[in-house]
Amino acid sequence: MNISELTNRLEALAAGPKPWECVSTYDNGDERILACHSEAAANNHAAPLRRKVGKPLIRRETGETVVITSVVVRRQECVA
Repeated sequence: MNISELTNRLEALAAGPKPWECVSTYDNGDERILACHSEAAANNHAAPLRRKVGKPLIRRETGETVVITSVVVRRQECVA
């Protein structure tokens, strides 16, 4: 496989549907959703977040203190 074939394959994968998502919920009502290609990728993203559940964290964007209340990996209902 040459470089152009590899590039084309990676671009096709990136453009494809991302049926899995990792949803992090915070005590202030915010949700952060990361769409992933596979359940394994979503779980890999969720693992360090699960260790932080219940601990006060400082949000980089605003400087406010927030607490992660839940982390869920789920399959999207409708994937276009």
